[in-house]
Amino acid sequence: MERLVNCGIITDIEMIEDISGGNQYFEIVFSAKDKIKYKVILEHVWDLRCSIENASTERFCRFRETMQEGLVSSNVYGVENSEYIKYFENQISGTRPTNELKHYILHDNVDSIIDVLTVEKPILAKHYTAEQIIVKLRQIEEMCSQGKTTAEAICHEGITERIYHRWLNEYKGMDIADCKKLKTLENKIELLQRRIAELSLSHIMPNNSS
Repeated sequence: MERLVNCGIITDIEMIEDISGGNQYFEIVFSAKDKIKYKVILEHVWDLRCSIENASTERFCRFRETMQEGLVSSNVYGVENSEYIKYFENQISGTRPTNELKHYILHDNVDSIIDVLTVEKPILAKHYTAEQIIVKLRQIEEMCSQGKTTAEAICHEGITERIYHRWLNEYKGMDIADCKKLKTLENKIELLQRRIAELSLSHIMPNNSS
């Protein structure tokens, strides 16, 4: 029977706000009770599924029945004897080795649940805005110019090399003014997409006035 186990991450996820990524790398951004935004970084992801709590009520009742002594209060757990892993193994029919595959589950205090299969332990980190990322990249560049190695500068800023290179690919050459322009453009595109969706819906829905 499946059961929850500690995975080394202790956090209170008030609300999951965003899931982004691809190519086996995902970031789950959430707000905590202290109103600060954090993120869980998932690397080498094989499969990821999102659901709402109403669809998993029976499952969580079973989890509560099998809770082990010493389980810490958190919103991120590992899952032992995972049915998800067994299902995944059947689906891939032995085309990939699954002996190192782990199942983790994240849930917020609203209604979102995320199940993920990965070979790497999730990493909890603070979430940075685009402006903060640009400042950090400049600080790393300055430390390197003063004689530190890139690895030393990255470690000093409290991020991983993979995150650093992702930031570099996305924000290299940008300043804060460029970032604000990009954010404004993204907001305009989002608003335009919403209006297009509303117009499309108005053509699909029947007119009951006649």
